[in-house]
Amino acid sequence: MGSWRGVPVKAKFSGEWFTEFCRKINEDEKYRKDGKGWKWSITFSIIGDKDSYNVKAGMKMVVKMVLKDGRCNGIEIKDSEDITLDEYLISGRASTWENLMEGKTSLINSMLKGDLKVTGDIARLSRYVLAAEDLARIASGVV
Repeated sequence: MGSWRGVPVKAKFSGEWFTEFCRKINEDEKYRKDGKGWKWSITFSIIGDKDSYNVKAGMKMVVKMVLKDGRCNGIEIKDSEDITLDEYLISGRASTWENLMEGKTSLINSMLKGDLKVTGDIARLSRYVLAAEDLARIASGVV
């Protein structure tokens, strides 16, 4: 098994994992309904830490997901966290993302506590809380 920026190819948060996540998003009827009207890409920044069992401490993955109207239209592995004014960036430690996918915390709680930092129009994002929760649920099923 090879690696991508310190992450085994088949591991959570690899490019292959995000491709599968995108595919599962497109199969999910609930997300399709809850995400209707969403038109903005989300860039995920995942920073390896000592508590992560998927990403080495100090390693960083930045992946943009092109989301629109309850569908995932692709992913883009990026070298930086640069986003446009009409996009979102959600960044946090890999262990925080892992806890989210294991149901140990919620997306909203992680954001409120500052464990996940969000850049973008928060008021607009708040109208899609159900869709955001759907994405966390879908991600937890990606193996």
